[in-house]
Amino acid sequence: MKPRPASWPSRGRLMAVLDRIPDLRVTLWGDLVLDEFLMGEVKRISREAPVLILDFLRSTYVPGGAANTAANIASLGAQVIPVGVVGEDAAGGQLIEQLEKLGLDVSGILTVAGLTTPIKTRVSGSGLHTTQQQIVRIDRGGPFQLDEARQRELERLVVERVEGTEALTVADYGYDSVEPAVVRRLASDLRSAGRVATVDSRWRLLEFPGVTAVSPNEPELEAIIGVSLRRADAAALGRAGGTLLEKLGCASVLITRGSEGMAVITAGGAAPDLIPVHGTDEVADVTGAGDTVTATYSMALAAGASPLEGALLANYAGGIVVMKQGTATVSREELRRAVDTHPDENQP
Repeated sequence: MKPRPASWPSRGRLMAVLDRIPDLRVTLWGDLVLDEFLMGEVKRISREAPVLILDFLRSTYVPGGAANTAANIASLGAQVIPVGVVGEDAAGGQLIEQLEKLGLDVSGILTVAGLTTPIKTRVSGSGLHTTQQQIVRIDRGGPFQLDEARQRELERLVVERVEGTEALTVADYGYDSVEPAVVRRLASDLRSAGRVATVDSRWRLLEFPGVTAVSPNEPELEAIIGVSLRRADAAALGRAGGTLLEKLGCASVLITRGSEGMAVITAGGAAPDLIPVHGTDEVADVTGAGDTVTATYSMALAAGASPLEGALLANYAGGIVVMKQGTATVSREELRRAVDTHPDENQP
């Protein structure tokens, strides 16, 4: 049997957390991205250059970045209100349309003329009997440069929506639509009221002290503490996570470790809980998997889960979503089926 944390929660506890998620109202503040997928069939090598020639099959658009985090929260059954910025362009319109199709309230999304909505275009190809494989990714749109009036408008939108919700989730991808000072103020108010504020930030996690929890991946944590965690043991992970806990003053840190699973470190905890990866190592696509993990961990904590319970649910969600092609979500029913396989605490 795979190793498990010493205080392994029961299957019933995890199911109870999932049952409470539909009662949640959540504000999601972050960098909204449109993910575009161009799929084709490989025919031959070009004579013009050593590149593949694809016969076009289809294209799809799905919410990406913080919009994917919002889509995952909605898929888990919570009521989520996304707050962010898009340009007054075709991509911005497409992204809002995709979120509306999911039934999300898009009144917190600010449309700004002259800005380019971030787009990540992934080109993939397949052979006759093979699955689609990503060949190249093309990114468009850089960090936003909002004027003071637009920045204040965005802050007003998020403050108003947080007042009516139980939790704030921040998904910061470096496009500068999130203002850390505002997050710090909101997080303080939320925690004082017994509510939850979580942050996933790619480049500036240290600018969000005082939140309830953060969910860096291993390379992000390495960059913060300046220590390699490659093949780190529990003691090294505990020291790294403890350093981040101390810097941020948060209640828990969830470290995602790819094929090594996850580690969760809590304030006052004696040692990290190491969680082996759920499912198989043969993944289909890791695109957007971090968004799924952030969404699940955040919703579990907001629903009253302990950090370990939340990490276990996030681990199940991550294992499910990497078996899907492209940017995808995990439903509460899929999680319930995964939890059905969870060993109860009294099992050997």
